[in-house]
Amino acid sequence: MQRPLDAILSRRKLFTAMHNARSFLLHRCNCGALALAAVLLLSMQLVRSLKAQPPQHGGFYLHNGVIRVGIDLSKGGAITWLSRDGNHPNMVNHADWGREIQMSDYSGPVPYIPPGAQVAPAWRGLGWNPVQAGDAFQHASRILHFAHGHTWLSVTCRPMQWPLKNYPAHCTFTTRLDLKGPAVQVDNIMINNRNDHKQYPARPQELPALYANGPYYFFYGYTGDKPFTNAPITCFDTRALLALARRDPTGTEPLSHAFHWMPRQLLPENWAAFANIKGHGFGIWAPRSYLWSSFFFGHPGIGGPKDSNTAYIAPNRNEILDYNIVFKYHYTLIIGSPVQVRNYVYAHAHPAAQPCWRFQNSRQDWTYHSTTDSGFPIRGCLHVHPETRGSFLLGPVWYWQATHCPVLYVQASFSHVGTTGYVYFRRFADAAFSPLELRPYAVNPDGHYRWYRINLAAAPRYRGAMVQLRLDLPQPTASDASINIKAISFRPPTRAK
Repeated sequence: MQRPLDAILSRRKLFTAMHNARSFLLHRCNCGALALAAVLLLSMQLVRSLKAQPPQHGGFYLHNGVIRVGIDLSKGGAITWLSRDGNHPNMVNHADWGREIQMSDYSGPVPYIPPGAQVAPAWRGLGWNPVQAGDAFQHASRILHFAHGHTWLSVTCRPMQWPLKNYPAHCTFTTRLDLKGPAVQVDNIMINNRNDHKQYPARPQELPALYANGPYYFFYGYTGDKPFTNAPITCFDTRALLALARRDPTGTEPLSHAFHWMPRQLLPENWAAFANIKGHGFGIWAPRSYLWSSFFFGHPGIGGPKDSNTAYIAPNRNEILDYNIVFKYHYTLIIGSPVQVRNYVYAHAHPAAQPCWRFQNSRQDWTYHSTTDSGFPIRGCLHVHPETRGSFLLGPVWYWQATHCPVLYVQASFSHVGTTGYVYFRRFADAAFSPLELRPYAVNPDGHYRWYRINLAAAPRYRGAMVQLRLDLPQPTASDASINIKAISFRPPTRAK
């Protein structure tokens, strides 16, 4: 474990102050007990003072005999080390402030250039994008709090806006790590405090952004429509994909500046893994993430943590990040081969056969088109304001079998809208929604809550594996039209409560 210099100096000051206080009290007091009590009291106050000044630099590591993980306090507490415990190489690439394994969130506007701010032209299109480590100009995020035990740590920072020069974001990032056998369980929290109160459209989030070193260029995941059945895993050989992208079937052309963005993958087991030529590596499991983005930059097969060659992966979900939201997510890093990663997920995952989204205190990853809601915090329902014809709610990418989920139940109230809406369903093999895959539903716009029953099984194409829903809202008939939605569920109302 590395100790920051300022922490060492602070400890020296603490011990010096304690010694001076003890000498003074023993000299002035006849009662040794009183002196000792006063010394202890002063010591406790000084320790509290020391803890209130979080370290700003250096690495900190956790290990348990199986796995080793490290963060960098000079990069907002981003994860910069992951390996087997002992004398094993680090697999995390941290060549600049945009890599690491770290929090990275997105919202509007696009571009985001506050008055007086300087933007990096290459990143202008990212919009509002706080990043845990720092910005594109290599200004580090500031540590606000740091605490740890033997197998856990928690770090809070004020992140920087990645595209802007030395511009702290109006939010905080907190990361907690817990070691559990061959895995690191990670809980991330973003607390927003923006002056701009506009509700911007949902954007894909990196949950988290993860960069591995050049030798880990084999990407693994399950891409079929029968998850959790031990069906064969898919392997993507980045070297071969790069050669194909450069029209070099021999694979001998120099690839020092090659870049290959893989199509976003649907991974219904919610995990992915990187491995080297020997099959060793690590994986990430993100239970609510089904779409994953990935790419490789540089020359596959070589390079360390400070080299430009890197493999990237991120579990994605579309999310609305309100100006005052408390946004949480969880993922697990797992040391091992792709098969070991999968076995870990199988042992810990509990996939639901019948999805149920209840909007008690969150949107449950549902987003909007041509409409907004009343904003965060969510209080018992989605209070939606349909603005125009064509407003709809878009469900998160998920997975379910049509035979297990024949009927969709919607608990909602409708006011000043038409009497007909539509539900679209997207099949596993479809890239987008199709007009052939919808069911109408009738509503009573009297403002009272009801359970609406929509028989999807009556649609001829509602067969096999499904991945997404779209709830088209009835057309508004007045300027004060409103819709309150408490639940969207494949479980009957008695079970959905």
